[in-house]
Order: sequence, then C-alpha cells, then structure tokens
Amino acid sequence: MGFYFRKSIQFGLLRFNLSKSGIGVSAGVKGLRFGTGPHGNYIQMGRDGIYYRKTLPNPRTPRQVSNQPQTPSLPSPIGERFTDHCGPAVEIESGDVSGMTNSSSAQLLTELNTKRKRLRFGPFCVFLFCTSILFLLTEASPTPSLYAGTACLALLVIFAFWTDKRRKTTCLWYDFDPHVESAYASLHNAVSNIASCSKCWHVESSAAVYDRKYHAGASSLLRRNPTNVRIASPSFLKTNVKTVAIEVGRQTLYFFPDRLLVFDRGRVGAVDYGELTLAVSSRRFIEDGTHPGDARVVDHTWRYVNKNGGPDRRFNGNRQLPICLYDELHFSSSSGLNELIQTSRADIASPLVGAIRSLAKFTKAPPGPQQRIFNRPSRFLHPASSVYLVIVLAVGMAIFLKMRPNVETKPAPPIPPLNSTGSAPMANADAPDSGSQNPPPPTVSKSPMMAPAESPLPSKIGDAAHAAQSAPAVPRFETVEDAQKEAVRRYPELGVRGSKLNAAFLARYKTYQQSRPEYFTDPLWPIRLAEELSALNTK
Repeated sequence: MGFYFRKSIQFGLLRFNLSKSGIGVSAGVKGLRFGTGPHGNYIQMGRDGIYYRKTLPNPRTPRQVSNQPQTPSLPSPIGERFTDHCGPAVEIESGDVSGMTNSSSAQLLTELNTKRKRLRFGPFCVFLFCTSILFLLTEASPTPSLYAGTACLALLVIFAFWTDKRRKTTCLWYDFDPHVESAYASLHNAVSNIASCSKCWHVESSAAVYDRKYHAGASSLLRRNPTNVRIASPSFLKTNVKTVAIEVGRQTLYFFPDRLLVFDRGRVGAVDYGELTLAVSSRRFIEDGTHPGDARVVDHTWRYVNKNGGPDRRFNGNRQLPICLYDELHFSSSSGLNELIQTSRADIASPLVGAIRSLAKFTKAPPGPQQRIFNRPSRFLHPASSVYLVIVLAVGMAIFLKMRPNVETKPAPPIPPLNSTGSAPMANADAPDSGSQNPPPPTVSKSPMMAPAESPLPSKIGDAAHAAQSAPAVPRFETVEDAQKEAVRRYPELGVRGSKLNAAFLARYKTYQQSRPEYFTDPLWPIRLAEELSALNTK
C-alpha cells in the first residue's frame, strides 16, 4: 500500500489542501464545497460519510499539440457533440461551387447549370398516373373511357421522362492523344486500388484535444463518415469516357480527363488540374472499436491512459484500443475546394496524386484532351419541345377529367318531348329490376320519376288509382325504360313537352314523390300513371 501526505488549513469559508500533487483551495459550507487544485475544478456535496464529487470543465488555454504524424487521432461519435475536454470543431468543407470556375470551363459550366435548372415534367406525370390508377381500383364499374385515360397517362409518363432526359442532358466528347490516354488509364488504376480498401472515410471536422487522458492519448478528434470511391458518370451528362466519382458529404467529385467537376445538388463547379493541390500523408489513428481487416495495426493504447502510457485504473472497463496506420488524401484549391479523404490502407493514395499531376501537365500544353460540347436535339422536339409537352399534358388532363363518372347532385330535367320518329326516352336507369322478388326502395334519384314521404291523396286521385288497378293486366316489362316507351306509345301526347297530358304527368309524379314513395317500386309505374291520368281526362 502506498503512503501519501495530505494537510488541510482552514480560514473561514476557505480551505487550503496541501498534498504531494500540489496546493488546492476550496470554499463552501458543510455539505457543499467548490474547489480547484492540481486535478482541475470540482464540486463536492454530502455529509455523514456519503459524498458526491464531480469534476468541472477546465477553461484553461489549450496546450500546444504537435502536428507530427506519430500523434494519433481518435474518431468522434457521429451525431454527438465534442466533449468538454477538447476545443471547438473546425469544419473541413469546400466553399460554394459557384466560385469554382475559370475561363476554360465557363462554357461548360454555363451549359450544365442552365440545363440542371430546367423543370422536370416526369414526376408530375407520375403523380397523375398514380392518381388515375387509384381511381381505377376504387371504381366499382370502370368505364372504357377510364381505361383509355389511364393508358394515355401511362404513355404520357414515358414521353415526359424521355423529354426531360433530352432537355437536361449535356453531351461531352473527348478526343485523346496516346499520352493523355495513358495518364488517364493510370488515374483509373489508382482509383481502383483505393476502391479496393475495406473502408474509406470523408472527414467532416476535427478538434484539438485539451486533456489526452480522457481520449486515449489522442491529439485530436475527427468526425468522419463512410464514403464511396467508384467509377460513375454524373446525372444528365453523357460522355465517351469513364469518370471517377468520390462522394464528399453533400458534394460529389468527378474526375474528367482535363478537369475536376464538383456537383453540389443543382449546381456544378470546376477546378482545373493545374489549380488542384493534393497532399498525401500517413496518420496514426486510434480506432474506438473494430478496425478494418486490411488496416495495419502499429501499436495499442488504452481508452483512459496515464502520462507514462499505461492504463488509468481509476476507470472501470478501461479497454485496450488498436492504433492503425491510415493514408489521408487532401484536395484543395484557391477557388474554395477543401476535402479530406481517409483510407484504411497506407501507401495507396500516392499513385492517384502522380496520375493527376501527369494530367495537369498535358492540360497546360498541347497535345491535351480536346473536348466537344454539343447536344443531340430530336427532330420532333427541336425547337419547341416545351410547347409539345404542354399540349400533351393538356390533352392528358382533359382525358383524366372526362373519365370520371357523371354523378349529378340535382334531379334530372323532366321527360323530353317526342321527336319526329315518335320515340321519347323517359328512362330511369336506377329503377330496380323487376326480376328481384323484394326490390329495395330507391335512395338516390337520377330521374324526375322517383319518390320519398307519404301523405293521403285527394279522393278523386284515389278513385282514379282504383280504376287503374281494376283495369285489365298489362304485359310485364323488365325495366322502367321499357314501360316509359310503352306509355308514350299508348299515349303519344305524353311525349310532347308542354302538352296537357305531359304537364299533368309531371305534376302527378311530383305529388306521388311526396305522398306515395312505394308507388315507384313497380317498374310499370309509368303505364299505371298514364292510365290514371287518361281515366281522369275521360271522366
């Protein structure tokens, strides 16, 4: 057991603590004290043998940290703020892409940015098509016009996406010299080696560590995200070469034979290889977890480490962490580019730097890669593609509105008059079928001959109804429409608008709607009503 020396001297509310580590001072009352000493600021509470002590953040000036590559770094948890034992985070990000331009790239950037701002019609047409499909699925009895309208919208979607691609795509063609082609092939080989690494990260920010004891002895903390290094082409840009793409946060870097294009959502910037600065360095990195399979482990440390490199045994669960050797590739330019890429394998990023420097030499002096920017307009779309698309959209919208069923909220007009051929359709398409034994009473009226509510009729009407019921039986008709035609055939005056029989028929129809709704359950009611009126006129 080790011996230590400790002496306390109290002056009022102040207490001076003398120990081997140094002199500390605290102030407070019994049960609550604030103090400072060789181990930092603290607060202590409690009495009668139960105490709680908490170390407070140290606001002192950060210590100078060496920038040598032997100083390890530690990752910071993504989504969490840096701890109180380190300095403020310094973002590692590029500036606005609108400032990344030069005279040699002005024409290309103007073409790309102008076309990327054009409105896309495809998503709007997809919305119309999905709405039509939902309407088709929910409709109980779809009509042929509904199917035709949906098919037209499907063709409209295909046409809209094809038109968007033609309107927004820029073609960029290169003619290579053999030396340039060889340098560009070296760039692809270097990128393939980087893509073969188990892990690649994009470093977003870093912060200096004030107290290394709480961060495994690291000199800085890094916030990083996994990234992809692959062979890919930008959207809406057609070219005859395979381009290299590296994702760096919200931006994506595309390496072309003569320049680096930076795509940031709807905008594009460019950096010539002659203005691009690349720096490759090796860094010892402390992995707070499982290290990549291809990483080279060069040393180990502890999560909480003492000054002599040993574990701090005051902390429970103080595990040992591996120190890996990684490569870091830094892209920068005077126009605002600033990105940092980290790879899980060391000594693998140098060939990429050599290939880009070779391309920079060829782009400065001929013979270099000769580019051609041109479009391939369709004969049908040029020069008024937008006008054609608007016309097609209008036609599709009209079909979509016409294919809805005609649901009327107001009663239909009265029976139309007879035409020259002597036929007048007094149709009631919603009348119940006579083949059903118990036809339900009508609930929705699309014809002026349907009824609801009951009240007594005048005696004269009742006598006429009784005479009509005692008349000889009439042939049975399956629908009300057939009965209406038969009534008009028997009484031609009924089909003439404004005639005496027609006016009486409409008035009696409205009366029965209010007083005798069950009268209309029989599909022969037009004939019965016409006979009642004929009997009244005879009397």
